[in-house]
Amino acid sequence: MRPDALTLVEIADLLDAAYHADRNPEAQGPIPETRAALADYLGCHPETRAGVWSIWQPQLLAAGEDADAAEYWLDAEFIEPCHEEARQESGGGGSAREVSQAAEAQGSGVSRVITKARVPFD
Repeated sequence: MRPDALTLVEIADLLDAAYHADRNPEAQGPIPETRAALADYLGCHPETRAGVWSIWQPQLLAAGEDADAAEYWLDAEFIEPCHEEARQESGGGGSAREVSQAAEAQGSGVSRVITKARVPFD
């Protein structure tokens, strides 16, 4: 499975299934390989994470679910930090400052993810 070949809606649907599977052992979620590919991809592509969240959050709210808990799960439990090699291979990312500025321009909640990034000191 190649996450870059999926639409934002398809990714949001997979995240929803993974989230519910983590919360309810009887729910069926994506296979481990799909989960890992999504976690890696979203870790290296914060702009995609922001776009997916803008689709998934209203769905959660419409279903009466706790969107804050789902966003915490997404950022703290699901998404894997991007390794520099993966960032270069996928063409994603940029500096933490660039990603943060892009997230602010989009008005997304990505800035919370950015605060976890390691930034070298001069």
